[in-house]
Amino acid sequence: NAITIPHTSTSPVMGTDFGHVPDAIEPVVEIYQGCRYTTEHAGAPDPRQTRDSDPYGGKAQAAGYIWNALSKGHRYGFIASSDHLATHNSYTCVWAEDFSTKAIHAALAKRQCYAATDAIQCRMHMGPHPMGSEFTAEEVPPLEVDVVGTTDIERVDVIRDNRIVFVREPKEPTRRVSFRFEDVRVEPGVHYYYARVIQTDRNIAWISPIWVTVGEKTR
Repeated sequence: NAITIPHTSTSPVMGTDFGHVPDAIEPVVEIYQGCRYTTEHAGAPDPRQTRDSDPYGGKAQAAGYIWNALSKGHRYGFIASSDHLATHNSYTCVWAEDFSTKAIHAALAKRQCYAATDAIQCRMHMGPHPMGSEFTAEEVPPLEVDVVGTTDIERVDVIRDNRIVFVREPKEPTRRVSFRFEDVRVEPGVHYYYARVIQTDRNIAWISPIWVTVGEKTR
C-alpha cells in the first residue's frame, strides 16, 4: 500500500537509466521539478527562461529522459513536484473520487493524474478510458482533450510514441481549448498518447498517457 516516484531522473548523480521494469508501486514519474527543469526529452519546451541558468539546473544525462522510459515500454503517469527551494511552480494534479488520502492514492495508482507548473485544469480520455488507462481495441478511438488555462493557451501538442502527431493552436486568445483528435494511421501494436499544454506565459501541463493495444481489424 505504497507509491514510489522516480525523482530527478536525468541527474548524473541521482538519476536513472530506466533499465528495470517498474514495480506496481511505481505508477508515476516526475516529469518536471520546480527546482530544476523538465525531464520530458532533450530540447523539450521548458517553463524556465534559460535552462541550467542556476546551480539547481545542472547537467542532464540522456538515459534519464521520460521518452527513454516510455520507449522501453514502461507505463508511467506524470507528476510534477518542488524541492527545497521551489514553491508554487510545480503541481501534481489528481482526478480522484473524493478529497481523501485513500481516493488520491487510488487515483495515482491508476495514473489518473497530470503534471503542471500552474493551476491548469486538464481532462483527456478516449471514449470511457481516462488519462492513465490501458486497453485493447481494433482501432484507436478519438482522443478528447479539454483544457482550462490560467492565461491564454499558446498550443496543445498531442504526442504518440514520442512524436508530435497533432497540434492545436487557438486562432484567437483564449484560456480554454477543447478538441477531438482521431488517429487513422496506426499500425497494429501498442501505442501511447499524451498531451502537452503550453500557455503564452510559458507555464506547461503534461497529461498522463493512454496506452492502446491495436489489433488486426476483422475482415
